[in-house]
Amino acid sequence: MTAVAPIRRSQFPELVRTHAREVIRDGRAVLAILVSFIALIALLGGIDLIIAGSMGQPPRILQSGLGLVSVTGFMAVAFVITTVPLVNYRHRGILRQLATTPARRATFLLAHVPIRAAIIFTETVIVIAVALIGGLDASQALPLAFTLLLGAGMILSLGYLLAARMTNPDAALQLSYIVPMLVLVTSGALFPLGIYPPAVRIALSGLPTTWLVDSINAQIGGNAPTLPVGLTWFLMGLLTLVVSCATPRLFRWTKSD
Repeated sequence: MTAVAPIRRSQFPELVRTHAREVIRDGRAVLAILVSFIALIALLGGIDLIIAGSMGQPPRILQSGLGLVSVTGFMAVAFVITTVPLVNYRHRGILRQLATTPARRATFLLAHVPIRAAIIFTETVIVIAVALIGGLDASQALPLAFTLLLGAGMILSLGYLLAARMTNPDAALQLSYIVPMLVLVTSGALFPLGIYPPAVRIALSGLPTTWLVDSINAQIGGNAPTLPVGLTWFLMGLLTLVVSCATPRLFRWTKSD
């Protein structure tokens, strides 16, 4: 593409509003994400109540499953309502039209974030509230919130990276279901990493999503994390920064960019 004039400051809030209206207009996807998110919490809480009724004390399945709940919710935002729509825009030629305007790639993508960040923030508030009700020390609420938001930002940045080059919306939709399933079985969110052979366990421990799940579970359960929480924050923040800087450079308006 040839150089274009710098985008006017007034265009950024307009792009933010446009992206927000697009998400709200197709509210079924957002509603499905939030309903599924709350339903998963209700399911785990219901299992807690059933087992508590027979054993006399709750097994804290919900508390130990909040890492699973969080990562599932964040990935739904990152892939279902971020990756898939962007790839669909490219396939339908909407991004080609934007390429003829002064809008820069970075500005377009940055304006795409706020409405999704609002959904992620809502999910985070729900997780924190459930954790506090389940016995989380109030002094740990802020560090846990920081872990959740930083991890959500990391996952969201990966959603944008995945959308940077893809042109097939059907493939993007399939990946939006396949990738979360792979993450859940390899991060310790669904199964403890101890079930895997030592070599596999070591390899999986190096995945960013494993850092996130391990940190969430450790902070909620009061256990020692595999990595110090501060180091986990640094690594997730660094990865988010690198991916966020790389994505606008890799992002294509059209198939032939």
